[in-house]
Amino acid sequence: MFFVHAFDDHASPQNSLLLASELKKVGASAEVHIFATGGHGYGLRPTAEAVTRWPIRAGEWLKERGFLTGK
Repeated sequence: MFFVHAFDDHASPQNSLLLASELKKVGASAEVHIFATGGHGYGLRPTAEAVTRWPIRAGEWLKERGFLTGK
């Protein structure tokens, strides 16, 4: 699983960390990115916030694991 979270989100990033920990216990793969700012609901719209560049890293993660093939 690929997690993206902003530290200043009203939903605690602890939730993402706990789920990633449980995934590790059962041998599943997880990657967690916690950005300092970004709030909640940043989605795919680009802004000056670093968190909105998460789709680039997600694409790399998918490709590294063989989920994306071709061009």
